[in-house]
Amino acid sequence: MTAQTAGTVAAQARTYFSDRVDDAEQLLDPEHAFREWRRRAILSYMAHGYSSEWAERRVDDITARNALTQEWGVRGIVEKEFPILTDRLHMGALGLRIAEHKALKGFEITYRGKKPVYKGDLPPAMTATELALNAMASTVARELHTSNDSHGFKEISSDVDVAGRIVGDTRDHIEAATGARL
Repeated sequence: MTAQTAGTVAAQARTYFSDRVDDAEQLLDPEHAFREWRRRAILSYMAHGYSSEWAERRVDDITARNALTQEWGVRGIVEKEFPILTDRLHMGALGLRIAEHKALKGFEITYRGKKPVYKGDLPPAMTATELALNAMASTVARELHTSNDSHGFKEISSDVDVAGRIVGDTRDHIEAATGARL
């Protein structure tokens, strides 16, 4: 084995073991793992052409949404009720049902029977401000569920309506201050 080849093998070994140490650190430190996931997710969105601001808001929205749906599951909401609650929260916060928002953004339409269905995921088409409001709505709803100790569809949907109104009022203030509709 030549000196150059041995050096290359040693460098590869250092890289391999360094990666294993990083993996072990992430298992021991969930905060580190989350920060690393966040960093990688933001870089991934930026690699797809999104701004760093938009990417950060999108990751915040994903995090808030995951926390909310986990809370819903703990509080007795079944998965088939998630879209109903999500649409109510979106309507309150952004003033549009999800289907209306997709139509406004120009999503492709297909039909399920006579019912129009919009193809695609809405968040990638949302602005950074819309994403921030969406994340705020999820966070406020989750806080209300906790403070009210809400369980079941009726109580959870009441919290969702209140959260939607709170964030909707915030949206109204932003629109009044900027003079532009979001």
